[in-house]
This record gives sequence, structure tokens and C-alpha cells, in this order.
Amino acid sequence: MKLPEIRRFNMDDELFICSQCGYCSAVCPAFKELTARWESAGPRGKLLFTKNLFLGKDNINKTFAENVFKCSLCGYCKEVCQVSIDLVTFWQSVRAEVFRNNLWPTPLHDLKASMQEEHNVYNMPNEDRTIWSFEVEDLVEEHLNSDAEIGFFVGCVSSFTGRLASIPEAFIKILDNLSIDFTLLGEEEWCCGSPYFLSGAFPLAKELAEHNIKKFEQLGVKTLITTCAGCYRGWKEEYSHLGLELPFEVKHAVEYLAELIDTKKLKFKRVQDIKATYHDPCEIGRLSGVYEAPRKILRSILHLDFIELPKVKQDCKCCGGGGVLKITNPELALKMGLKKIEEVESLGVDSVVSACPACYLNMEEAIREKNSKVKMLDITQIVAQALDL
Repeated sequence: MKLPEIRRFNMDDELFICSQCGYCSAVCPAFKELTARWESAGPRGKLLFTKNLFLGKDNINKTFAENVFKCSLCGYCKEVCQVSIDLVTFWQSVRAEVFRNNLWPTPLHDLKASMQEEHNVYNMPNEDRTIWSFEVEDLVEEHLNSDAEIGFFVGCVSSFTGRLASIPEAFIKILDNLSIDFTLLGEEEWCCGSPYFLSGAFPLAKELAEHNIKKFEQLGVKTLITTCAGCYRGWKEEYSHLGLELPFEVKHAVEYLAELIDTKKLKFKRVQDIKATYHDPCEIGRLSGVYEAPRKILRSILHLDFIELPKVKQDCKCCGGGGVLKITNPELALKMGLKKIEEVESLGVDSVVSACPACYLNMEEAIREKNSKVKMLDITQIVAQALDL
């Protein structure tokens, strides 16, 4: 079998340097929550099967395809790999082979149809992409498709999930409070393409990426900011895999806000009486190395008692919200979320703060499932509160 994506990323050798030590399976948060923990469903077993595909000893099948998507692409396996295999790119490449053989999980075909027809993951009319902005409608209208050096990419999840509207709303209020000029695309914003990257359908993302790049470039954007960890990694890393060069810099909101603190432009007014911890989203944390910026922000907020989780930064346990796991295996994603909230509750904190809409959704669902008293917050929300907005 050709496995073209593995060849494209020059990962042929990785199939043979794997020592089969099993460290990856030992730490995999998804594998730990499987009801039937067959070796074939763990990272080590899947890598060995892929090697056999490459050598022509096996044929790709539905069971293997299903196992490949029992994974949140959190990258913890990559972190502990004794021979330094880039396992996140590897699993994406294997998913590309699943896609090529028409063995995608059914929900991903529905997702593909939605993205092709409506340019978003929710199959909603894309002209409703600013539905989240009802409390800041005037601000959005003022900055919609205007020329500005700062661009705000909202992303599908925050745009169309009602209970996440407060994330882009908070960030808009912060920018306005600091008199920072910005622009956003509204219905001209298309999905960043991240679901395609995560699902192995790399070529399908190119039209979306080219559209978004062109729109922001036409508006004179020099710095593009997103509050979504998935969008951030899509823009920052995956677009280059499509051969696309960005004419502007890309930052996650936490990086931008931390810089404003450093330059004394962001000063908090309101005292917070809250005990909180921070969950590192895999896509800006372990996979992108953005660790200190969110902590700088939280430690700058007066009277916020910040307590670290037992496992943080590169060792942070995935909440289960990413890697299209929530779409393909929602029960498994929820199990991982429940484990995460158990870890949070062990600290005795009031709130868990993150910087990713997907993390927010999955952990919030776990909180409801457990009837936990912990509150879920995005970092933009807590910054807006600290500015008394």
C-alpha cells in the first residue's frame, strides 16, 4: 500500500524505527477510557498495523479505520515516544489513508457536506455567522470587513454554539475597551479547515484556507488573532502543509493579551475573588508550546487564587474535546472529560479556565454530567470580568 501522506511528510522511516516499547499506549488518555482495551486500539498496535499496511502484509479495514479515530490527537504519545516520532502528524497521515479508502466514520461525511455547502461545521447558513454578536452588535457592525491591522478570526464553534457566544463577545469588548482597531469577516469568514486536517482530508482544506487568507490580506491585516486553539494551529502550522504562505502573523488571544500586559496597555481594574486552575488545550499547549502567556494573564488578575493542576503544560491530560473525537466518538470524549473534571475537583477550585472552545464544550458537558459545582470559563471571559466589562 502506498500510504502517500506518510511519504509526503517523509515519515516512511518512522514505521521501522518504532521500538514497540508501549510508552505511547501507557499514557494515551483515550485508550485508557476504552471499554475494550484491545492492543489493536492502542497507539502501539495501530502503528504496527500501519507498518504491515506499508509492507503489504495487511489490508486496511473498517475495524482499523474505527480505531484510528478513537484518538483526540492530543500528542501525549509524541511527548513520551522514545524514538521521537512525530506521532500527531503520523496519525493525521494514517487518517488520510482511511479517507482515501472511503472508510471515514459516517459523521465525518456529514461534516464534509456541511463544510462544502455552508463553509462551516454546523450546516447552518453562513450568513448567520455573526449570530453570536447580539450583545455587541453595534461594535461588530462598526468593524465588519473594515481595513485594520488587527484581524479577529472567530471560528465555527464560537460563532454557532450559542453558549459560547460570550467568548468572542468578551474579546470584542476587550479590544474596544483598549481602543484597539480591528476587523472581522462576518459571513465572509469560512471554516479554517482544521476539521479536514484532523480528519486526514488535507486537500479539501485548501479552498477554505485560500479564501480566508485573501479576505484578511485585502483588509490590510498584519496580525491575525483567534480565540480558538484549533483555528490557531490550523492557521499557524497546517496552512504551510498546503504550500500556503501567510502575509501576516498569527497569534492566539492569550499571546496577544500577554503582550498587552507586558507593554502596560492591559491593566486590570476589578478585584477577582476566585480560586481557579488552568487547563492547557492540546493544540496551543503541547502541540504549539504556548504555556506561559495564559499563566501570565491569570497571575496578573488581582485576588485570583491560581492553582496548577497535578499534570500541566506538556504533561497536561487531554479533556477529550479535540481531534474530531467529539464528532466520531462522543461517549469516549465525554469519559475523558469526566476524568479531567475529577482532576480539577481534586484541587477544590471554583473554576477551571481554558483557551479553547472545544475544551470548553466537552468539559462543560462533563461538569453537567457529574453535577459538579466547578464553573467552566474561557480566559477571555475572565479577562473581561477583570476589566469590569
